[in-house]
Amino acid sequence: MKQKPVRRNYYSCGLRLYYLDWGGSCDPQMLFLHDLGDSSRTWDVISSSFREEYRVYSVELRGHGHSDKPSAPNYKFDDFYADIKNFASSVNLTQALVVGHGAGARLAAKLAVEKPESVSKIILLQ
Repeated sequence: MKQKPVRRNYYSCGLRLYYLDWGGSCDPQMLFLHDLGDSSRTWDVISSSFREEYRVYSVELRGHGHSDKPSAPNYKFDDFYADIKNFASSVNLTQALVVGHGAGARLAAKLAVEKPESVSKIILLQ
């Protein structure tokens, strides 16, 4: 029987946001970022496959899944990006392989440019 992920949370811009911690070895790390309208569970089928090589996380963006929904409609790209930066700090994301789909791909690319110490490689899916 495969180990299930642990749902954890962090705070960003006054919101309680969630992510799945799939466990695995501590180094290197792997981060999955979903598209708008999806959730961290989008990556369930493949996340556990990488546990032997990576410490695996999948984030739930604000207003998605179990994450808090902002009272004001703060769903701009910069709002989502602030949350991803705060996540990276909360788990000490270092030289991670980041996989993003749709809006998650844009977030992954911006993280790689602005916080290169957090990202070693990116995979962008449309």
